Amino acid sequence: MSPALMCPCSSRSPWRRKKNCLLVAIPVMAIIAFMQMIEVDQVYSPLHPLSDAKSEAKRLLNIMTHYNYQCNMSLQVGNASIWPICMDKVVALNLDEKHKNILYTIGSVSDYSLERSLAANYSFSTYLVSLSDVSGQVHGISNMHVIRSAIVANDPADFSRNTYHQRTLNDLLAAQGHSHIDLLRIMSTGRNVEMWQLLYFLIKDDLVTKAYQLHLSVYIDKLDDEYLYNWYRTLYQLFTRSGMYLYHTSSHDPLCLQVTLMESCVYFLSFVRNPGPKVSILYPPADYGTEEQEDLRLFDYLDSPQVSCKQRTIGETEEKSLQFTSSAPKTKTVWQICSRESDGRAVRQPCSIVRFRLNREETIEEDFVRNNCIVYTAILSDRRNQEKILHLYNRSPTYNKKNYKIMSFDDVFHFLGTLGSISLIEVDVPDNEWFVLGEILNSGILQNITQLVAGILMEDKTSGVHPLVLRSHYSQLKRIELYGLGLFYSRHDWRCEKLNKKDLNGMNVGVWCYRVGYVRLQDL
Repeated sequence: MSPALMCPCSSRSPWRRKKNCLLVAIPVMAIIAFMQMIEVDQVYSPLHPLSDAKSEAKRLLNIMTHYNYQCNMSLQVGNASIWPICMDKVVALNLDEKHKNILYTIGSVSDYSLERSLAANYSFSTYLVSLSDVSGQVHGISNMHVIRSAIVANDPADFSRNTYHQRTLNDLLAAQGHSHIDLLRIMSTGRNVEMWQLLYFLIKDDLVTKAYQLHLSVYIDKLDDEYLYNWYRTLYQLFTRSGMYLYHTSSHDPLCLQVTLMESCVYFLSFVRNPGPKVSILYPPADYGTEEQEDLRLFDYLDSPQVSCKQRTIGETEEKSLQFTSSAPKTKTVWQICSRESDGRAVRQPCSIVRFRLNREETIEEDFVRNNCIVYTAILSDRRNQEKILHLYNRSPTYNKKNYKIMSFDDVFHFLGTLGSISLIEVDVPDNEWFVLGEILNSGILQNITQLVAGILMEDKTSGVHPLVLRSHYSQLKRIELYGLGLFYSRHDWRCEKLNKKDLNGMNVGVWCYRVGYVRLQDL
């Protein structure tokens, strides 16, 4: 074959051949670079369409069957055992007859036993909103109000949304003068309104946050990838934006709760409103909830701090008077903290530091004492019955005795609550960090702090860690943000090289160590 046949531009001038080759090569190189960037920079994103309906169905089933909140006490009302009412103290409805409870049921249902029981026995003002006449099913029961109307989405593009026997829930609540709903039950929709669309606009308008508990009947009538993704996106935003936590799921057919989502399935979902950061929760699974996906979400979070310290960060610098580290020779700086002080001090005065550790590190204590800080060091220990206790040391510019007090976690947090504002909490308790972080989160003490720094250990995904463990770690870190703190610093810890962690079988497992720093957002 002649050279002229091998290259279509070989018969042209050398300049034109070079020009044409460049025009072809540049787009090809750009495409290759883009593909490499996608492969290397793999970032987790919770809201992304999947490739097909089967994948979407699997992900949707995961978010509908993995609970966010564990309800320890529930009330079964009437014959509707599929609709428990959570009665935990932090989320319970007030069933006192003197309290004016409000119940809305959107859409007609075949059984109003729950509504009849709450109206008759607990004095709930009950509003049944349905286009069909359901008054015959609740005849003779006081506190019952039947409203003949269909509830439609508050879509600005729908100019007829409040006409012709239909209205939005926004309009209905305004007409009734209700600013809150104790129990909102969305059972069905009318007039060709998709329930996910109705719920989507209720979330967008922040109407769902007016309800203390939510019952949702989800009817999956088709296996279409876009339809299933819309449901997944809406339920995910119900958690993240409206703060509604799933605590119970059932179905009319047990097969619908199995691995594969079935067409024509009805799911009964029960939610409670966010009880606050002191209560332990679990975030929705990462996609299918596999170990690889949970691992990707967790490490993507750690590798992508959400906020930046607008002023100088202290630590890992050459400024010995400011760095938060031991000043002893040959030691490496292991923390960063956010400094906002123009006078060169590491933290704002008055300054109080709380340290949770496995042993004392007095050099760092001296650094803080020189900055006019009071330092409380809590040394974690075990009693013979494996109860976790703390040895609490107190050190300040005017007090430097070696004695300590033996205290429980509850006693320590009660004492710390009397301090008022706390400048910094340090957590450095390898192999116990998730336990200690959990105790700190549950105590509510983070609402009084300015910064939190912690060292955390996580098993490598190659060690076969259970996905629920990774989901729990991610949820604990996200709970810190509920206290108004933002992750500004995260870095792999060099000391991991010296750690050997063993599993239950005594085998060495890979461990990732991170140093993380959180700062109060309003102080940035």
